Amino acid sequence: MCGGSGLGVGLDDFTDELAHDPRRRELMAKVSVVADEKCSAIFPAQFPAVLRIRTADGQEHVAEVLVNRGGPDDPLSFDELATKFRDNASRFLDDEALGALRTAVARLDELEHVDPVLVPLRTIVTTQEVS
Repeated sequence: MCGGSGLGVGLDDFTDELAHDPRRRELMAKVSVVADEKCSAIFPAQFPAVLRIRTADGQEHVAEVLVNRGGPDDPLSFDELATKFRDNASRFLDDEALGALRTAVARLDELEHVDPVLVPLRTIVTTQEVS
């Protein structure tokens, strides 16, 4: 396995260090990217892909993803969206703030005001503060 977060590939899978990882470099050498008519017809409304794998014994396997996960035609569940948000926001918010924010957003339709959503965001650490 070459990475993946709770929803598949995440931001942590795209670092300079991992781009130079020998296992990944070996896999990269076996991959060719070419245009696909079906995908070109759909883009930019979606970001489709067709994967073709040819095995050592000559068999070909094809998988098409023409509708993006998380888009209008295949939306993420609340838990999946929360996982995606946590994976990204954990660089700037601690676990306590992330938990409070998740709880507040889950109850958004019941809130009288947005303070429970905004208060956890006050703890955001910017890159300028980290440096």
